Amino acid sequence: MFGLLRFLLAVMVLVGHLFWLSDIGRYAVFGFFILSGYLMTLVMQNTYSYSRKGVTKFLKNRFLRLYPSYWIACLLSIVIIIVLGQANTTIMSNSLALPETPALVLTNITMVSFALFPNEVVPRLSPATWALTTELFYYCLIAFGISKTKLRTGCWIFLSCVYVLLTYLMNYSWHARYFAIPAGSLPFSVGAFLYFLQQEKWQPKWLDYLSHCKILVTLLIINAVIASLVQAADMLQLTEIFMYINLIICTLLIYGIIRGKIIWSISAKMDKFLGDFSYPIYLIHLQIGALVSFIVYGQVESLKYQFSPVSWILTGLLIIAFSLALIKIIDEPIALIRNRIKAKN
Repeated sequence: MFGLLRFLLAVMVLVGHLFWLSDIGRYAVFGFFILSGYLMTLVMQNTYSYSRKGVTKFLKNRFLRLYPSYWIACLLSIVIIIVLGQANTTIMSNSLALPETPALVLTNITMVSFALFPNEVVPRLSPATWALTTELFYYCLIAFGISKTKLRTGCWIFLSCVYVLLTYLMNYSWHARYFAIPAGSLPFSVGAFLYFLQQEKWQPKWLDYLSHCKILVTLLIINAVIASLVQAADMLQLTEIFMYINLIICTLLIYGIIRGKIIWSISAKMDKFLGDFSYPIYLIHLQIGALVSFIVYGQVESLKYQFSPVSWILTGLLIIAFSLALIKIIDEPIALIRNRIKAKN
């Protein structure tokens, strides 16, 4: 039951981008990466297999999960940019602009670029999707077997740690440990390794004391809030310590859920309902923020530090409305196709 967790992580990204605590969303992204590492390894092992046919089915399924909703979000962005004016929308995010070259058009259609730092590819019609470029890269690696065995996955974790260590030894910016595509390797590999721990039913007694999901979610939020305040005070080195604490908390939290522990007692139906909102929220929140800002203030401006209940409520209502439309019109019909692909022999 990961739906509630995915919803909470998406809300953290929304709050970090639109409202106070600018960097709180950063701590959600690695949570998504860990979860993806586990889930993609799980479905490759248990649903698709590593045969050519299995890999093809997996990639088709991922394509249908990500791209239709993404393209609709891009169309929404184009409409908002045209209506509000590009000079306005770039105030909300410097990425929220129309691509002007064929290469940038192709990048925005595919979410694929050859940039080591996908966040530096500008414009991006759905600005937050730089992380999806990283996700796509590791989906492919997992499909082609990087986490096929426990040994391979352990080697993957080791190489990921070597990369992180080298970025420190070479005095690279923290961007190399967060925004760069190789930065996603550590959380993805850790998530993949959780699959093998689950298969072995690894649950030492001390783990029970560290995997109370309610406490871990509380610690996740507290850690992110404190880290955001520290970041605002320009204490970057201290901020990175919180990033690794976040990695540990997310890992324990996700493994706790894998083992059947719960965050809050909700039905499986409600858990799925909330989880379905996570992807649309991630895709459209900045566009909706620009629209709300224009409606409330008569011009696009940052909603950060604008302590306006009207803008908060309107943002929430519009995001729910647009997300629900995406779920009902795009996601649910396509889910039927995806299920047929899974079931096909």
